[in-house]
Amino acid sequence: MQKIIKIGTNRKKARLWLEGQCLLAMGWEKGDYFIAEFKKGEVIYRRPADWRETELADKQRQLRTVSGTKARPVIDTNTDKILNSIGDFKYVEVSINKDRIEIVGTETKPNSIINRITKGAVMLAAMIAPLVTQFKPHSQKILVACEESGRVRNELTKLGHDAISCDLMPTSDPSGWHIQDDVLKYLDYNWDKVIAFTPCTFFTNSAAWAFKDGPQTVVSVNSSRGSMTLHAWKKSESHDARAKLFADSFRHITGIGLLKSNKTSNREEDA
Repeated sequence: MQKIIKIGTNRKKARLWLEGQCLLAMGWEKGDYFIAEFKKGEVIYRRPADWRETELADKQRQLRTVSGTKARPVIDTNTDKILNSIGDFKYVEVSINKDRIEIVGTETKPNSIINRITKGAVMLAAMIAPLVTQFKPHSQKILVACEESGRVRNELTKLGHDAISCDLMPTSDPSGWHIQDDVLKYLDYNWDKVIAFTPCTFFTNSAAWAFKDGPQTVVSVNSSRGSMTLHAWKKSESHDARAKLFADSFRHITGIGLLKSNKTSNREEDA
């Protein structure tokens, strides 16, 4: 999980603010203990190895606790130690993993409009935190699967949602949270909605004339918010298996978003 953010300020001190699904998706929950280390060139948050290290970190005033709420955990660091470690950088690249969070300075500036939107929200949060969230009321936690551009993710974030993109490729716009990994590992993280750009090789009628053995319906996915039928043009058993794997993976999601191109064949069934 990565994103480039700007170092904020509060009470004339440097501030780093992390909130929401970016933490939950990596297993960081309200009440979790972690150790904050301010090293030369980087800031590291890591989980204690055992109770002994927890007690030692507490005595050395390095022990921190994830705050916020169960639905919106927050890691809020407000100290000049940030600048002493990072240096003169205004922006930092944040990498969140299950056991540690690494923060390093970067010259890269997010060029997306979403950066300005988020900056304003974080500045407001800095004034009255921890009573406020950077997300709008009734916002949703949304996973945008199979997207590297960040365009859909950014538009959802502009609307006030907690949106994260995921793809095997790194994002071309680091102004929003992005997971570079297999999306199937992250489907069980209590998303309110998933928008998935399915592999078009197996889910459209494009070039269907090249497949001699014709179309085959793979599976229907039903949910409380609607249903969709996925079709695969069977060329080999491996193609069929991939389509079924995708459908089965998303079967349990309550909110399913299916984005369909207008350039598909007229024979394709509407979702």
